[in-house]
Amino acid sequence: MILAASSCGKMNCIDVGLSDHYSVITKQWVVNDTIDDRFLVDDKGNGQVLNMLSRDSSVIKDAFSDDCGNYYDNYKFSVSCKTSESPFEFDVSIKGECITNYSKEDRFTIKLTVTNYEIPANPKAKSSTYDIVTGKVQPEDAVVTMHDKLTVGGKIYSGVLEFVFDQMVSDNDIKTVFYAKGYGIVKFVDGTGNSFVVL
Repeated sequence: MILAASSCGKMNCIDVGLSDHYSVITKQWVVNDTIDDRFLVDDKGNGQVLNMLSRDSSVIKDAFSDDCGNYYDNYKFSVSCKTSESPFEFDVSIKGECITNYSKEDRFTIKLTVTNYEIPANPKAKSSTYDIVTGKVQPEDAVVTMHDKLTVGGKIYSGVLEFVFDQMVSDNDIKTVFYAKGYGIVKFVDGTGNSFVVL
């Protein structure tokens, strides 16, 4: 099947081998089914719960087809969680689509959205999407760093994305979020530098 995609002289061909490669990598970032509500502690010793609000996944069989006779599934995983005391909600969306000979960008991505409910009638959301294939970030008002290993709360995580946002609605707004492969949100930091760590 890979040979068919690479030897096809037509314009619209799925790169099956590369798509399979990035599909495996991307699915490793999905939050494990065993992860549920988790306890958080900040730098001041205050505790609260990071509540799991929802978890969803879907696969569309043969969502893409090409001029070479190849078909490819696409999938999406999403998870939402909210702090029990602080006014924050975190939504993560992970998607996988095929890579073609004309498009590699925006195919395998992780999107983080942080919503601040400090003023309930006027919630403020910000988001950033990390492209697993290219390493690019959209929009560019956040910096995303990939850590191969990172110690958070005394635990070593393999594969952590660190999102640092430029936009802040107040000092108490979220500045930095750490998302670990298979675990989800493991730490976030507000504009004052106060860290909240999952135990």
